[in-house]
Amino acid sequence: MRDANQKMRFNDAELSLLKGLFADNEELLFSVRKVMLQFELTKQEEITLKKNINETTFALLKKVFLPELEGDAPIFQLTDMILGLGSDIKDKPIELAMPYIQAKDIEIKYLAQRLEALRGNDIPEMAEISLADMAKIKLTKTNAESVYANILARNFILSFVDTHIQQMKFLAGLKEETVEQTKDRLQKDSNK
Repeated sequence: MRDANQKMRFNDAELSLLKGLFADNEELLFSVRKVMLQFELTKQEEITLKKNINETTFALLKKVFLPELEGDAPIFQLTDMILGLGSDIKDKPIELAMPYIQAKDIEIKYLAQRLEALRGNDIPEMAEISLADMAKIKLTKTNAESVYANILARNFILSFVDTHIQQMKFLAGLKEETVEQTKDRLQKDSNK
């Protein structure tokens, strides 16, 4: 149900959950990032994740890392994984656009797998997409497009995950103000 006062794609309950989970809790942020980027976890990080990841938390993390279009999102807050691809392939002929499209497909599948790993589900080794393998450049005469798509996908993933970890950290640190507190703060800022 649409909230007429909602100004961002996260509603008040989701913002509250972000704050409850990640405000002053960089260990959890780093643990989530490690899972999303396939780094080894310490025992303490595993415990931290098990303690904090439940169905509600998972739904929020899915919204962060694998966003889908939402009809009730505020104006100019629509987003999904394909939206950013538009600027990458704009004005490119199909043969130049294809590696970007393939990379985005790899990125989406990778993020879905990492979310399942974050949830505690095993990923079959044969099906698991490896971030480290994407960085291995084994160029031949016939695989240049595939190598290019893998490098693009790897870079998309690294940028996307870190950007969204930073977004969660920022949102978790937002302070709620009353109207009077906002007026006072703005007045003080304007006097500088």
